[in-house]
Amino acid sequence: MRTVQYITEGLVNLFQKKRVLTLAMIMQALGTTVKMTAFRKLKTLSYRASYSHSGRYYTLNEIARYDEYGL
Repeated sequence: MRTVQYITEGLVNLFQKKRVLTLAMIMQALGTTVKMTAFRKLKTLSYRASYSHSGRYYTLNEIARYDEYGL
């Protein structure tokens, strides 16, 4: 079995500081240049992508806050 090479702890800390990240910021925090690796790690964290801006911005479900209209 392969060992875990990309640890998400640093990524979670960055999300707590910045709240919203781009894919480039996520890849940099993980130390990878591969988009698929970033998406695999995001999937384990229960994330949300922006509806507008072609899904360019990402946040964690636990960080996202919505008003009574869902905005």
